[in-house]
Amino acid sequence: MKKLIKQKGIKIHFQIVNYGSDLYKKSVSLREEVLRKPLGLIFTKKELELEKEHIHIAGFYGHELCATALLAPHGDELKLQRVVTKAHLQRNGIGTEMMRFCEEYASKHGYKSIFCHAREAAIPFYLKNRYVLEGEPFEEEGLQLHKMRQVRSPFRRCFASFSLKS
Repeated sequence: MKKLIKQKGIKIHFQIVNYGSDLYKKSVSLREEVLRKPLGLIFTKKELELEKEHIHIAGFYGHELCATALLAPHGDELKLQRVVTKAHLQRNGIGTEMMRFCEEYASKHGYKSIFCHAREAAIPFYLKNRYVLEGEPFEEEGLQLHKMRQVRSPFRRCFASFSLKS
């Protein structure tokens, strides 16, 4: 599944990448640079092994990897994880378009909902993208997180189905 978008004059395309591929490794490096290094952390081999069963999404600005996310199946739901856009391209709508790509993927593959565990700083981004807070904040891997769930729109789901290209 691939999708090409043009947002604020920037042409981006999204695609599913295979675990272990060169594109996957570049995605891990981008996630590590944006999410882990500022906290003094790196991904462990054990953490990356757990990603074998996940759906890996990558966004490209031309040939440059600029965004990435994971979708982890949990029964009839998907857990959205490790959502990243390169710093110099943030606030250009790329993350929002990646969220739409994830929603289309979920809808096309029969998943009922998407949820995430959001850092405090990411809550405004998820709220803007139709996610709502669920429950109380909690700690995971030393981080204060909030469970958030996508509010699905039947109209948007119907509209999204027309734009899918496999």
